[in-house]
Amino acid sequence: MLVEVWSDVTCPWCGIGHHRLQQALEKFEHAAAVEVVFRSFVLNKHAPGNTTWPMREHLMGKYGLAGEAADANMAKIEQIAAGDGLAPYCLHDNVVGNTLLAHELLAYAKEQGRGPEAWARLFRAYFSDCISVFDVDSLVELGAEIGLDTRELRAALEDRRYRRAVEQDDHIARARGIEGVPFFMFAGRFALPGADTVETLLRGLELGWEHANQAPTEVLASTGARCDETGCEIP
Repeated sequence: MLVEVWSDVTCPWCGIGHHRLQQALEKFEHAAAVEVVFRSFVLNKHAPGNTTWPMREHLMGKYGLAGEAADANMAKIEQIAAGDGLAPYCLHDNVVGNTLLAHELLAYAKEQGRGPEAWARLFRAYFSDCISVFDVDSLVELGAEIGLDTRELRAALEDRRYRRAVEQDDHIARARGIEGVPFFMFAGRFALPGADTVETLLRGLELGWEHANQAPTEVLASTGARCDETGCEIP
């Protein structure tokens, strides 16, 4: 069964959703027969590629919040992440920027058969280690950690060889009406927007398994928070 997940590596709800999906798969009796394909959804794609800015300023600008309110929102997401076993989960001391280059690494890794490892490492790098995912040197180092050929990876990133593949994922998402991430699609039929609970994700896996050869798409009721081009929801 195919499970498709649209995400961005700097979306806090995507990191939480990725973790919850892994937990749901651990509880799913047919997990060995599930293929998870991660797809790119580029937030802040119109931002300059060589510029980053503080997460705090990002939230203040997106929501029009005062500094104290932005701090409270970040603290709440960090608390939710900690409750899921994701600690540290770096928001306060983090930066935001255009993630297109990071997604190009992910596309290269997918072609090399290391897509899931690359997504997991970039989420951990950004949210747990507070490592940059915005420049070639940092991305090459991260690629090396999961066994990618550093010379070939650097050439691919500098040549922007995988930009079209990333843009294709993004185009498919928007053509399907996906406006925020994370967004889960089970067996091409059941869609689940937002980082919902492990139990709801498990239900999505079960429904997808039951109806893997049927259509059309149905959207599951979801209470999961997500990020879009205007910002990230705060429950």
